[in-house]
Amino acid sequence: MKKFPFSLSWKLTLCSILMMLLMWAAVGVVLVLNTAEEIMAAQDDEAQRRADLVIQYGDVDMIGYYYRLGQGDHWIEESGRRRGEVLFPTENSSWPSRYSQYTVIRPISADYDSRTVWAETFLGIQVQGAPEGEPWNDRYLIFLENYSPDDLYAIQELVHRSGGTAPIQAVGHADLRHRFFRADTITIGDKSFTNHRTNGQDTYFLGESGEPLEENSYSFSPHLLDRTRMEMMNAVRCHVHGLTIAHPLYERKSSILESYSSGYAFQYDNEEPDLSCSVEVFLLSTPLKSALQEHLGILLRLLVLAPVLGLLFAWAIRKIVVRPLEKTKADFGRVARLDFRGLEGDTRRRDEIGGLNRYLRQMAAELQARWDDERALEQRRQDFAGAASHELKTPLALMRGYTEGLEQGIGDREEYLARMEEQIDRMDRLVLELLEQTRLERMEQLPRMEQVDLTGLIRTLLEQTAPLFDGLTVRTRLQEGCSLSGDRALLERAYGNLLSNAARYCTPGGQVQIQLERAPYAPVFTIWNHAGPIPETELPRLFEPFYRGDTARDRSGSGMGLAIARKIFTLHHLTIAAENAGDGVRFTVQSELRN
Repeated sequence: MKKFPFSLSWKLTLCSILMMLLMWAAVGVVLVLNTAEEIMAAQDDEAQRRADLVIQYGDVDMIGYYYRLGQGDHWIEESGRRRGEVLFPTENSSWPSRYSQYTVIRPISADYDSRTVWAETFLGIQVQGAPEGEPWNDRYLIFLENYSPDDLYAIQELVHRSGGTAPIQAVGHADLRHRFFRADTITIGDKSFTNHRTNGQDTYFLGESGEPLEENSYSFSPHLLDRTRMEMMNAVRCHVHGLTIAHPLYERKSSILESYSSGYAFQYDNEEPDLSCSVEVFLLSTPLKSALQEHLGILLRLLVLAPVLGLLFAWAIRKIVVRPLEKTKADFGRVARLDFRGLEGDTRRRDEIGGLNRYLRQMAAELQARWDDERALEQRRQDFAGAASHELKTPLALMRGYTEGLEQGIGDREEYLARMEEQIDRMDRLVLELLEQTRLERMEQLPRMEQVDLTGLIRTLLEQTAPLFDGLTVRTRLQEGCSLSGDRALLERAYGNLLSNAARYCTPGGQVQIQLERAPYAPVFTIWNHAGPIPETELPRLFEPFYRGDTARDRSGSGMGLAIARKIFTLHHLTIAAENAGDGVRFTVQSELRN
């Protein structure tokens, strides 16, 4: 099975998307936790604020009137109708909901024989409108008191699923005046629920006439109340009734999952004590869940946006990093194939990629120079080997001829032996020069250095080579005090080759001019001799091994002298050049730094 090429672009794309998702998760966690902490931090103050609002705007001063009539419970409907925003805050019937409110009002009488007046956020079925012939055809509430949270949640789901059109039958206590029906047993469609406290005898039907109900004829109130909030509201009821619950509210619980708070307000009237009352507002919340609900929309949008941003980021990284690296990779491939031309990497960038491309260019230039040098050296070696074999072939051929003549008794024996000895000496010199050239080619620096008196060295060489200049006019101008740091033996060999070469190739009876003068970096040595002009194309070849030129009169030499001299001068950081000057040829030796 072929593996998928997991390229750098794919890695960067996946990493970018993952990074954006991690950022989304981090932002979501911070946002949700901050909101949850804000809900918890504000809950105590909000509970107290709502308790004060009930005292101020809830018509609690009317509770004594209703209580004296024995209709304390009915104060809820009357007061709630006029002050719904206090007793039934809109937060409990809209989404998202931060708090569920449960309000308890206790009137105070002289004999303390009062009972709690409930002003809770009613859990029930709110009828929006009923067909003609129903007991009421206006708004009223089927109150679901003392039902378990599971039953309440199931009733809510049935109401939502049916869309408020399924028929309802309830058994309990009807309060037609105040538009309440306290249902002990309720049946919605074919599902029945009971609170196990059946004491009412009234029966109520919604949709009794058989005509289908209009959509949304009734709804569960408050809307979108979840199971957790139902459980918490039930816990408040148990606390107020004095029943035992798992997490009683008097053991105040505050956590990011569930939080309870209460606010307390008191109103006392000295003239009419029956109008005195206390108010407790319980606020119940699920901070984490509420925060998640509040930010769910924005988090979902960001979740969709995260991969898009990751892809955009990956595209930018590909354009800025990957594509330049691909060009650099292609450049490395060219260099690996020893193709040093057409490199495309951007060297103008001031970052690491630009630095890499610049170093690659430097490396390519250095490799190309070394490659060219190697090829040139290889060519020189091949030429050298060819020339050496050619030079050795001639004396060997002569010696073979002399040997065959001796074997056959042809010619003068003594003369043949003398000529053979000459060829042996010639081969000996040639082999020694070949060895010298090879040794110098392998040498990268001088084995020993000393300060050489160049003026004295040239004078000594002129004395030693004086027989070569017989019949020639020699003019010298040697400046005193010229010295050079180097190997005396090698310098003696190089300058001696130049002197012998000038004498050998000078026109008979001609003139040789030798000059040595001080210079900033190294003494400048020039030697000129009468000779026929050398073609300009052949001047650079004079320093090639075994090259003597077709116009040379004397072909007794090996052609290695100038090549050895140039290598010696190169080791001393000197250059040698040949040029036609007037009716002769001039060689100049000077420092490399001077050029």
